[in-house]
Amino acid sequence: MRGVPKDAREVYLNEKGEAVAYCPADSFGATDFERIMLFNENRERLLEFAAKAEKRGDGAVVVCIDVDDPTWVELVEVLMPGANWDQFRARGEKPVARGIAMRTGMQDIITKVYPAAGKLKTEGTNILVFAAGGVGIF
Repeated sequence: MRGVPKDAREVYLNEKGEAVAYCPADSFGATDFERIMLFNENRERLLEFAAKAEKRGDGAVVVCIDVDDPTWVELVEVLMPGANWDQFRARGEKPVARGIAMRTGMQDIITKVYPAAGKLKTEGTNILVFAAGGVGIF
């Protein structure tokens, strides 16, 4: 398939790895539900982080990252180097990196890796959920 926009929300591939369809940036795809579910699973803690980030007043953002998502392995290592995620796996839990990060650079990462997410909001504290190969901005 030709003509898949760079900012496509999702690209669907056939068994040969060829693009056969895509979800436009202004639509809602299946992976968006995965990010919403991860947000909801971590909602209470993310809102606590958001309150702390808001008090700081320095434009910080809250991040929630599926540690096992291959798209975000490098980001996890940069934000939480050397963390022992196997302890969570050993307990049968899904490892999730959560915390506060500086806004600077996050928009660049989003634009480069998953432009369909759009722009960070200028009002309030952004909660960024990195999962399913993309980013949800809450």
